[in-house]
Amino acid sequence: MSSRFIGLSKEELLEKMAQFESEFVAYQEESKELEDFLETELDSTTKKLKEMEVLLMKREDEGKTLRARIVGMNKELHLLRESRSLKVNEKDTKIEELSKNVVNLEVINDAVQSNLRAKASQLSNAIERSNGYIERIAVLENDYALQTEELETSNKRNVELQRQLERQAQERRLLEGKIRRMEKILKLATVNREDLRVSKFQTPPVK
Repeated sequence: MSSRFIGLSKEELLEKMAQFESEFVAYQEESKELEDFLETELDSTTKKLKEMEVLLMKREDEGKTLRARIVGMNKELHLLRESRSLKVNEKDTKIEELSKNVVNLEVINDAVQSNLRAKASQLSNAIERSNGYIERIAVLENDYALQTEELETSNKRNVELQRQLERQAQERRLLEGKIRRMEKILKLATVNREDLRVSKFQTPPVK
């Protein structure tokens, strides 16, 4: 027993004990209120953390879907480029052949002009063939222009998808940062609650 209680009467000791008991009950009530408050904050923080985890999973799924679309677009773009390359080669070959034919026809025309009257019918046929070749060249050039426009449109769509993926990644990083901060708060609240539970069953030190 502390030396300050020596010499006190029984009534004084009982009064001191009653005072200590009252202070201890008040401390327990305050601890209970604090524990209830921390429990509420912990539940709220846990709920927010779960909501953020669900949102993060949703963002990850959207990112996967977007990446899959980009992969598909890249495959389509690759196939389109290969197809365009083949068509361009075919058209170049045809244009070269047609150009040779036009040159040959011009040679024929030069030869036919020396004997115009005798070869009038042959010259007319050659001119018609030349016009047909020119029309085919114009059609091929128009097809080439359409293929080029389709390729440019596909490239623009691919760039837009890449930008969307970058925005999704940035949102994900921000969300992960918030989750880490919430986890720290949750961990601190859990430690404080455990300290309160331990102190609840301990007798406070006698002053």
